[in-house]
Amino acid sequence: MTGERLRQANISYSEIVHSTMDRAEQTAQIIHGYLPRVALRPDEMLVEGGPAPPVPTITYWHLPEKV
Repeated sequence: MTGERLRQANISYSEIVHSTMDRAEQTAQIIHGYLPRVALRPDEMLVEGGPAPPVPTITYWHLPEKV
């Protein structure tokens, strides 16, 4: 439904940015099926809980290195 509505909006999209989580990648692929000329780009900064530090603090949490 979302991909179809985005296509019908007749807006020029430059890319579909998504997290590297499995479900986000699957959703991006579904939307990409409706917008095949728009590039897909995974972004590791779009992870659950990031890029904002979690509250309460978790000792093992850190921002991923930007490549």
